[in-house]
Amino acid sequence: MSIYAINTDYIGEQLSPEEYRGIKNQSWLKVILKGLSKLFNINFLGYKTGDSASNYNSGTTYTFQQRVKHTDKGIYELIVTSSLNNPPTDTSKWLKLNEFFIGTDERIKYNSQIVLFEYSLNNYFSTSGIYITNNFVESDNNFVMDTTSDGSSYFSYSNDTQIDYMDYTATYNTNTNDFTINVPTAFYNSLGTYKEQLIRSFADKYNLIGMKYNVTNY
Repeated sequence: MSIYAINTDYIGEQLSPEEYRGIKNQSWLKVILKGLSKLFNINFLGYKTGDSASNYNSGTTYTFQQRVKHTDKGIYELIVTSSLNNPPTDTSKWLKLNEFFIGTDERIKYNSQIVLFEYSLNNYFSTSGIYITNNFVESDNNFVMDTTSDGSSYFSYSNDTQIDYMDYTATYNTNTNDFTINVPTAFYNSLGTYKEQLIRSFADKYNLIGMKYNVTNY
Protein backbone atom coordinates (compact mmCIF):
# COMPACT_ATOMS: atom_id res chain seq x y z
CA MET A 1 0.00 0.00 0.00
CA SER A 2 1.14 3.60 -0.46
CA ILE A 3 2.66 5.94 2.10
CA TYR A 4 -0.82 7.36 2.67
CA ALA A 5 -2.13 4.10 4.13
CA ILE A 6 -3.17 4.38 7.76
CA ASN A 7 -3.25 1.46 10.18
CA THR A 8 -4.87 2.95 13.27
CA ASP A 9 -4.17 -0.16 15.38
CA TYR A 10 -0.45 0.13 14.65
CA ILE A 11 -0.40 3.90 15.17
CA GLY A 12 -2.22 3.60 18.49
CA GLU A 13 0.26 1.04 19.73
CA GLN A 14 3.38 2.86 18.55
CA LEU A 15 2.33 6.20 20.02
CA SER A 16 1.46 4.73 23.40
CA PRO A 17 4.01 4.70 26.23
CA GLU A 18 5.32 1.20 26.87
CA GLU A 19 3.45 0.88 30.16
CA TYR A 20 0.12 1.52 28.37
CA ARG A 21 0.51 -1.11 25.67
CA GLY A 22 -1.45 -3.74 27.51
CA ILE A 23 -4.52 -5.46 26.09
CA LYS A 24 -7.07 -3.27 27.90
CA ASN A 25 -5.45 0.04 26.94
CA GLN A 26 -4.96 -1.01 23.35
CA SER A 27 -8.57 -2.20 23.09
CA TRP A 28 -9.70 1.18 24.40
CA LEU A 29 -7.51 2.96 21.81
CA LYS A 30 -8.96 0.83 19.02
CA VAL A 31 -12.46 1.96 19.99
CA ILE A 32 -11.39 5.62 20.04
CA LEU A 33 -9.63 5.38 16.67
CA LYS A 34 -12.36 3.33 15.00
CA GLY A 35 -13.98 6.46 13.57
CA LEU A 36 -10.69 7.55 11.98
CA SER A 37 -10.18 4.08 10.54
CA LYS A 38 -13.65 4.08 9.02
CA LEU A 39 -13.17 7.52 7.47
CA PHE A 40 -9.92 6.37 5.92
CA ASN A 41 -11.53 3.23 4.47
CA ILE A 42 -14.44 5.20 3.04
CA ASN A 43 -12.91 8.46 1.87
CA PHE A 44 -9.53 7.18 0.77
CA LEU A 45 -9.71 3.48 0.00
CA GLY A 46 -13.18 3.71 -1.52
CA TYR A 47 -12.19 6.70 -3.63
CA LYS A 48 -8.86 5.17 -4.65
CA THR A 49 -9.67 1.51 -5.21
CA GLY A 50 -13.44 1.69 -5.85
CA ASP A 51 -16.44 0.03 -4.24
CA SER A 52 -18.17 -3.19 -5.27
CA ALA A 53 -21.51 -2.41 -3.61
CA SER A 54 -24.54 -3.81 -5.46
CA ASN A 55 -27.11 -1.68 -7.28
CA TYR A 56 -29.90 -0.20 -5.18
CA ASN A 57 -33.14 -2.23 -5.35
CA SER A 58 -36.36 -0.63 -4.14
CA GLY A 59 -37.73 -4.05 -3.19
CA THR A 60 -34.86 -4.84 -0.81
CA THR A 61 -34.82 -4.08 2.91
CA TYR A 62 -31.43 -2.62 3.78
CA THR A 63 -29.82 -2.60 7.21
CA PHE A 64 -27.64 -0.13 9.10
CA GLN A 65 -24.35 0.76 7.34
CA GLN A 66 -25.17 -1.30 4.25
CA ARG A 67 -23.79 0.29 1.09
CA VAL A 68 -25.41 0.51 -2.35
CA LYS A 69 -24.64 1.94 -5.77
CA HIS A 70 -27.29 4.33 -7.09
CA THR A 71 -28.17 5.40 -10.65
CA ASP A 72 -25.79 8.38 -10.44
CA LYS A 73 -22.93 5.84 -10.00
CA GLY A 74 -22.33 7.11 -6.45
CA ILE A 75 -21.93 4.97 -3.31
CA TYR A 76 -24.39 5.44 -0.44
CA GLU A 77 -24.52 4.05 3.09
CA LEU A 78 -27.65 3.55 5.19
CA ILE A 79 -27.46 5.61 8.41
CA VAL A 80 -30.66 4.33 10.07
CA THR A 81 -31.59 0.91 11.45
CA SER A 82 -33.37 -0.31 8.32
CA SER A 83 -34.96 1.03 5.16
CA LEU A 84 -37.40 -0.20 2.54
CA ASN A 85 -38.57 1.85 -0.48
CA ASN A 86 -36.42 4.80 0.60
CA PRO A 87 -34.04 5.58 -2.29
CA PRO A 88 -30.51 6.89 -1.64
CA THR A 89 -31.73 10.37 -2.57
CA ASP A 90 -33.44 10.40 0.85
CA THR A 91 -30.72 12.19 2.82
CA SER A 92 -32.44 11.48 6.14
CA LYS A 93 -31.66 7.78 5.68
CA TRP A 94 -28.68 7.62 3.34
CA LEU A 95 -25.22 9.20 3.37
CA LYS A 96 -23.30 9.61 0.12
CA LEU A 97 -19.80 8.23 0.65
CA ASN A 98 -18.26 8.60 -2.80
CA GLU A 99 -19.26 10.26 -6.05
CA PHE A 100 -18.08 7.36 -8.18
CA PHE A 101 -18.01 3.60 -7.66
CA ILE A 102 -14.96 3.09 -9.87
CA GLY A 103 -11.73 3.97 -8.07
CA THR A 104 -9.16 6.44 -9.34
CA ASP A 105 -6.59 3.62 -9.62
CA GLU A 106 -8.64 2.26 -12.51
CA ARG A 107 -10.04 5.45 -13.97
CA ILE A 108 -6.63 7.01 -14.60
CA LYS A 109 -5.90 4.10 -16.95
CA TYR A 110 -8.94 4.71 -19.17
CA ASN A 111 -8.27 6.13 -22.63
CA SER A 112 -9.62 6.01 -26.20
CA GLN A 113 -7.85 2.82 -27.27
CA ILE A 114 -10.64 0.63 -28.56
CA VAL A 115 -10.23 -2.35 -26.21
CA LEU A 116 -9.92 -0.17 -23.10
CA PHE A 117 -12.66 2.18 -24.32
CA GLU A 118 -15.05 -0.76 -24.72
CA TYR A 119 -14.11 -2.14 -21.30
CA SER A 120 -14.65 1.21 -19.58
CA LEU A 121 -18.08 1.67 -21.19
CA ASN A 122 -19.25 -1.80 -20.15
CA ASN A 123 -17.83 -1.40 -16.65
CA TYR A 124 -19.32 2.05 -16.10
CA PHE A 125 -22.79 0.97 -17.19
CA SER A 126 -22.48 -2.43 -15.45
CA THR A 127 -23.40 -4.31 -18.61
CA SER A 128 -21.79 -6.26 -21.45
CA GLY A 129 -22.07 -6.20 -25.21
CA ILE A 130 -21.12 -2.57 -25.86
CA TYR A 131 -18.54 -2.48 -28.64
CA ILE A 132 -16.95 0.04 -30.99
CA THR A 133 -16.55 -0.10 -34.76
CA ASN A 134 -14.23 2.20 -36.69
CA ASN A 135 -15.73 3.92 -39.72
CA PHE A 136 -13.99 4.75 -42.97
CA VAL A 137 -14.04 8.49 -43.52
CA GLU A 138 -13.46 9.41 -47.16
CA SER A 139 -11.55 12.67 -47.25
CA ASP A 140 -12.49 13.27 -50.92
CA ASN A 141 -15.98 14.24 -49.75
CA ASN A 142 -14.66 17.27 -47.86
CA PHE A 143 -15.21 20.68 -49.47
CA VAL A 144 -12.19 22.99 -49.39
CA MET A 145 -12.42 26.75 -49.97
CA ASP A 146 -8.98 28.22 -50.71
CA THR A 147 -7.82 31.64 -51.94
CA THR A 148 -7.17 30.20 -55.40
CA SER A 149 -9.04 27.81 -57.68
CA ASP A 150 -6.13 25.40 -57.71
CA GLY A 151 -6.39 24.83 -53.96
CA SER A 152 -10.19 24.69 -53.79
CA SER A 153 -12.67 21.90 -54.34
CA TYR A 154 -14.61 21.86 -57.61
CA PHE A 155 -17.82 23.87 -57.35
CA SER A 156 -20.68 23.65 -59.84
CA TYR A 157 -24.15 25.08 -60.25
CA SER A 158 -25.86 21.70 -60.13
CA ASN A 159 -25.78 18.80 -57.70
CA ASP A 160 -25.75 16.43 -60.70
CA THR A 161 -22.05 17.09 -61.26
CA GLN A 162 -20.67 16.84 -57.75
CA ILE A 163 -21.27 14.83 -54.58
CA ASP A 164 -21.61 17.78 -52.22
CA TYR A 165 -23.64 20.48 -53.93
CA MET A 166 -23.68 23.86 -52.18
CA ASP A 167 -26.52 26.29 -52.74
CA TYR A 168 -28.90 28.31 -50.56
CA THR A 169 -29.92 25.10 -48.79
CA ALA A 170 -26.55 23.37 -48.69
CA THR A 171 -26.45 19.59 -48.93
CA TYR A 172 -22.82 19.32 -47.83
CA ASN A 173 -22.34 16.19 -45.73
CA THR A 174 -21.41 17.12 -42.11
CA ASN A 175 -22.44 13.85 -40.42
CA THR A 176 -19.42 11.65 -41.11
CA ASN A 177 -18.43 9.82 -37.92
CA ASP A 178 -15.01 8.36 -37.20
CA PHE A 179 -16.44 5.53 -35.12
CA THR A 180 -19.69 4.08 -33.78
CA ILE A 181 -20.57 2.96 -30.26
CA ASN A 182 -22.88 -0.06 -30.56
CA VAL A 183 -25.15 -0.74 -27.58
CA PRO A 184 -27.44 -3.78 -27.03
CA THR A 185 -31.04 -2.69 -27.68
CA ALA A 186 -32.53 -4.01 -24.42
CA PHE A 187 -29.97 -2.20 -22.30
CA TYR A 188 -30.09 0.92 -24.47
CA ASN A 189 -33.86 1.24 -24.01
CA SER A 190 -33.54 0.68 -20.25
CA LEU A 191 -31.61 3.95 -19.97
CA GLY A 192 -34.80 5.92 -20.56
CA THR A 193 -35.47 9.12 -22.45
CA TYR A 194 -31.94 10.48 -22.43
CA LYS A 195 -30.17 7.22 -23.26
CA GLU A 196 -27.83 8.62 -25.90
CA GLN A 197 -26.92 11.57 -23.69
CA LEU A 198 -26.05 9.17 -20.87
CA ILE A 199 -23.75 7.18 -23.15
CA ARG A 200 -22.11 10.35 -24.42
CA SER A 201 -21.70 11.84 -20.93
CA PHE A 202 -19.18 9.10 -20.20
CA ALA A 203 -17.72 8.53 -23.68
CA ASP A 204 -16.92 12.23 -24.14
CA LYS A 205 -14.49 12.06 -21.22
CA TYR A 206 -12.19 9.73 -23.16
CA ASN A 207 -12.90 10.52 -26.79
CA LEU A 208 -10.02 12.24 -28.58
CA ILE A 209 -10.55 15.88 -29.52
CA GLY A 210 -11.74 16.17 -33.11
CA MET A 211 -13.02 12.60 -33.33
CA LYS A 212 -16.72 12.36 -34.14
CA TYR A 213 -18.86 9.37 -33.26
CA ASN A 214 -22.45 8.23 -33.20
CA VAL A 215 -24.34 5.93 -30.83
CA THR A 216 -26.58 3.18 -32.19
CA ASN A 217 -28.31 0.10 -30.83
CA TYR A 218 -28.39 -3.42 -32.22
